[in-house]
Amino acid sequence: MPAIAGVTPRIARAHYKEWDRCDLTFVELTEGTTVAGVTTRNVCCSTEVELCRENVKGGRARALVVNAGNSNA
Repeated sequence: MPAIAGVTPRIARAHYKEWDRCDLTFVELTEGTTVAGVTTRNVCCSTEVELCRENVKGGRARALVVNAGNSNA
């Protein structure tokens, strides 16, 4: 992935699943970064989706967190 000014990605193994690979991504964004999001329209969604919907309303973020192995969230 090419470097993007104001974006600092980090990856780790949180061991959500039994596989031996990185399954957690944390992306630090510089202050003032503008964001938007697309989520499921399903009313039966995870807490993570509800949090994303609420937090993206302001259009600003300092981080993006992505975890693998939770496709239904």
